[in-house]
Amino acid sequence: MARLPGTPVETKITKLDMIRHHLTAAVQMIAIKCNPYSTHVIVKAANEMIEVIARQTGVPLDWDPDLLIKDEHIKDYRKLANKAYNYLKHADKDANDPYDGPAHSDLCKLNDVLSLFNLNGYQALGGKLSPTLAEFSSMA
Repeated sequence: MARLPGTPVETKITKLDMIRHHLTAAVQMIAIKCNPYSTHVIVKAANEMIEVIARQTGVPLDWDPDLLIKDEHIKDYRKLANKAYNYLKHADKDANDPYDGPAHSDLCKLNDVLSLFNLNGYQALGGKLSPTLAEFSSMA
C-alpha cells in the first residue's frame, strides 16, 4: 500500500485516529486546491464523526449547532448544512438530478471554515494537532 515517506503504519486505528486522517487529507486537498466537491466529502465526514463522538461522550463543542440554533430551526439548518454532502455521497435517490448545492467558490470557503471547526472539535475530543494541522490552523 502506498503512503507518504515517514508515515508509520498503524495497526490499530481508533475513531480519533480516523478523524486525524480525514483532517490531514482535507487540509492537503485544500492546500493543493483540489476540487471542492471531493474535499467537501472528507471535510463533512470528519465533521460528522466529531459531532457524533462529542455528543456520545458529553464533550461540548464551541460551535455545536444544537447549542447555537433554536430548536425550531435546527432541522432546516441541518438540511441546508448537509445538502451538498448528501448529494455528493448518495446516488440512490437522485441519480439524475443536477448538483444544486453551494457554488464552487462558496464551497471552497465552506470547506475552509468547517475544517477550522473540525480542528477545534478534534482538539476538544483530546486529539493533538500534527505540525501540518497546526500550520493550517494558524493561517486562518
